Amino acid sequence: MTKKIALIGSGQIANFHVPALKAAGLEIAHCASSPHSKTIAEFAKRHKINKIWRDPEKLIRSFNQWDGIVIASATDPTLHLLNLAMVSGKPILVEKPVSYDANLLSKYSNSAPQNVIVAYNRRHYNTVQKARNFVSNCSMVFATMTLPEKVSVTDKIPYDNVHSNSTHGIDMLYYIFGSLVIEKIVTASPNDPFFGRQALLRSKTGNLISLNLNWNSPSNFALSIENINTRIDLCPFEKLQRFEGMDVIAPSEKYPVRQYIPKLVDSFNVFDGKSKLLKPGFGEQSEEFAKLLIGKPFKIGANLTDAYNAQALAHKIVNNVN
Repeated sequence: MTKKIALIGSGQIANFHVPALKAAGLEIAHCASSPHSKTIAEFAKRHKINKIWRDPEKLIRSFNQWDGIVIASATDPTLHLLNLAMVSGKPILVEKPVSYDANLLSKYSNSAPQNVIVAYNRRHYNTVQKARNFVSNCSMVFATMTLPEKVSVTDKIPYDNVHSNSTHGIDMLYYIFGSLVIEKIVTASPNDPFFGRQALLRSKTGNLISLNLNWNSPSNFALSIENINTRIDLCPFEKLQRFEGMDVIAPSEKYPVRQYIPKLVDSFNVFDGKSKLLKPGFGEQSEEFAKLLIGKPFKIGANLTDAYNAQALAHKIVNNVN
């Protein structure tokens, strides 16, 4: 029997979830958005969802009518809605970062319910999976992650994007390297707290990670991992290149300097062999959620401890807490 899903949210992220959930064989039977939403009717019609609820909390409490729930609302009400949904004991897929406040997630710092997946979808990228395998097969690596978030003193919440989006990258680091400790956090400019941060992290196995928060920079989100012989670059996160050795190009009349060019031995991206109709990572994430609905534990998706770890590290970086 097809599992019936309740979906809360009618914004851009909810629109990405719908085709992925359907591709995983799930039926979206119910939907709701903010109370008395003006967009939910059009959303339901476009996605052919039969039952519209005007009150998301009433939908959550009617858990006898659904097998699992996806919470893709705005971030501010997410944790409250999640707490209501957890009463059901049924599988939940909740959008990251769950809460901007690490303190509100701190009760999950050491353990997390096994029926809640936090939708850090980049974990499911083939590029991230390859990076994780590379690290696990090396005795030692060092890495650099670059997160050029938009940060401005004129914004109502200046570091909002760090807590909502940079946590994607931070969660990737936890997923690839395991638990992390802070060696040092430095403000790039002693006079301008919005200029950026440098964080030096170390994994439990001793790998050194430089986290470069070059805010407002015209650069890509990127991760570079290397050992003595090999370097892999995820730049952006959706594309992986693997380099081994160097090509030496002799000086020429056109360019009279010897060149040393890293030798590219492999390259692929998140769309290789995948449907371009689904947002990267969402298809695999929905498939894992579908397995959770039939009692199989999830292995790749983040849990609430992971959500806490990402937000707690973001908080320390923003506040320069070593």
